Amino acid sequence: MFSAPAHAAWLRAESPNFIVYSELGDAKTREYIQKLEAFSYITDLFYNELGDISASQGAKTTFYAMQSVEDYRIIRPNIRSNGFNPYYVCDEGAQFFSVKDVDLNNDGDNGARMVPGLDLNLAYMFFSLNRTQMLQHFSYRLPPWLENGLGWYLMTAIIEDGRVVIGNPEPDIAFSYDFAFRQSDVSAKAYLSDFTDIIAEKPANIDKLTSRNFQNWLMTHYLLSDKTHRTALKAYLDRYAEGDQSPSDAFKSAGLSPGMFDQALKTYFKDGVPVLAYKLPAPDQATVTITNLPFYKDSLPLLNAALLSCPTEDYGQKLTQRIRKQAALTPGDDLSRLTLARAEILYGDPSAALPVLTERLSANPNDFEVHYWLGRVYLRQAQTANGNDRTQAYASARKELGRAYKLNQISAPALYYYAKGFEDQPDFPNDNTLDAVTLANDYANNQYKTYQIELLMRRGDRDEASRLVTESLSKSTDKDTISQLNGILSAITKPEPADAVISRIRLYKVWQDEQRNR
Repeated sequence: MFSAPAHAAWLRAESPNFIVYSELGDAKTREYIQKLEAFSYITDLFYNELGDISASQGAKTTFYAMQSVEDYRIIRPNIRSNGFNPYYVCDEGAQFFSVKDVDLNNDGDNGARMVPGLDLNLAYMFFSLNRTQMLQHFSYRLPPWLENGLGWYLMTAIIEDGRVVIGNPEPDIAFSYDFAFRQSDVSAKAYLSDFTDIIAEKPANIDKLTSRNFQNWLMTHYLLSDKTHRTALKAYLDRYAEGDQSPSDAFKSAGLSPGMFDQALKTYFKDGVPVLAYKLPAPDQATVTITNLPFYKDSLPLLNAALLSCPTEDYGQKLTQRIRKQAALTPGDDLSRLTLARAEILYGDPSAALPVLTERLSANPNDFEVHYWLGRVYLRQAQTANGNDRTQAYASARKELGRAYKLNQISAPALYYYAKGFEDQPDFPNDNTLDAVTLANDYANNQYKTYQIELLMRRGDRDEASRLVTESLSKSTDKDTISQLNGILSAITKPEPADAVISRIRLYKVWQDEQRNR
């Protein structure tokens, strides 16, 4: 088992929107968290203009800034040597990471197509963070092409000298752009999907899947780079959200035409890709607080992150043992106590977490984390209890998780586990429960889709279950995934008994988790 080396002192930085656990020292940590705030500022500018709700501040987004890529093996022990991912999502939610000594994204072929000032290590993290920013401004799921395109468009924000430059193509996008123009007559669509089909949300043909990111970026870039186009895009989104028109009709009624993107492709290639520059407000150092954390013999912040990254049962047990040892060395440390509470809830004795959580609740009755983890305590207890104890545990879980959701309405895990708190009810899953899981799945970018399909099978809605499996198939290129999904689809439509189909779905979920932990 990987054992953590000695570490530099850990810091906890907090700003209006973020929390960063960092080994990088005071100056680098401040610079890092200010770049996160700058990205939040620029996304707010766009989304305040396009969205339909005011930005809702839920729990702050947490990041982990590490010295060495080897530290990442604490989170994912089975990953390849020097493997690293700045964003990791599972049933416990999303995790964000940065590593000081990793520059793999900026090397090799990427470097040859890099725009000066662009840091891809930061950009790929921005791509994922953008989704969190979107959820705070839109009450509905955006058109798929735009949701994806916004990630590619905003991820290349270059933050320096008091300004943000937006619009440069990411190297893979730049390559796809050049390839698309050289290899095909745009009108023939040999490489590209028809823009009309993208707007109509038709699945891409398998041979054109690889060009979709590029086309989504192009469409989004063209519409956001001009004030008149942004106004038309807002009109389209308002019509799209109402749901009274098809996506294509909503697009047309806003005065937009798919043909504009064919012309944009030619114009960008001839004249270059336009960029926008925005001046940033001067950073207010008072909004960033830095706290020195105790010396941890074991790397406690990363042990905490590992817990929340859905480890295997065996590794979760090992993490819990390490956390117990470290927490005993720093008994007055708040992070140590809360991390230990989480470990007991997930892999140990859930009741052991209650003293810490109830103490924190007394200090702050509106603490999202406390209500959420109290709900998880009761949910774990409900799974092993019987009779009235089981009924009471489920009721307590619903109460706490419902409060947690009210405190942070963009928390996908809170909504997902709140829905699971109704599993003892005679009408489970009713419409409200299924709506909650559907919304959680939208927030988590399809992380809970297998559970959504399982609930549809419990309700006997094979048509909708089939549609969701077919939707997943249309976006899959991995042959093993396609084989598994085809087996589930066949079982739904054959039809096999519901219990047999649900067993297949659960086995697929186990297989998915195993692939993720490799």
